[in-house]
Amino acid sequence: MEKVADLLLRTSTIQSEIAATVHFAAGDVKELKDATPTEREVLDAVMKWKQMRKPPLDEKDAAVAIRNLAALGWIDVLSSSDLPLQSDPVYEAMICE
Repeated sequence: MEKVADLLLRTSTIQSEIAATVHFAAGDVKELKDATPTEREVLDAVMKWKQMRKPPLDEKDAAVAIRNLAALGWIDVLSSSDLPLQSDPVYEAMICE
């Protein structure tokens, strides 16, 4: 409970909504696949879930949330090179090794 409260205190309402959706979608995709999903699969699930949202969810905001939650260990995903992020030096360093 403390980890959730700490995360929510550090994010805006919109960021919290996106993080909750990402967390749910990652678990849902993992259950449906019966395997660890890719970041892209989670992003696609998030965008499908939020397709009717007004205003529309920005794909880049969801992608950042996926990457951040994975880095924090909140979701288990495999990295995707086609995630729509602006330059991410940490990711680029990991795939160049």
